[in-house]
Amino acid sequence: MPEGDITMPRFILEIELGNDAMQTPYDVGTVMINIACHLRESGDFATRKIHDINGNVVGHYEVR
Repeated sequence: MPEGDITMPRFILEIELGNDAMQTPYDVGTVMINIACHLRESGDFATRKIHDINGNVVGHYEVR
């Protein structure tokens, strides 16, 4: 298939930066580790909200 073919599923991850608990590469890395662990353990790609360490929603991930 040609590169960029929109018929192929994509994993999309969006994280908003700027609140008190989501400002540094460490903060983003921590959230990404948590996401990776969840994906590996759950075995599903269900759309999920992403929370920072304070419980605030800072983004989501999904497969489209």
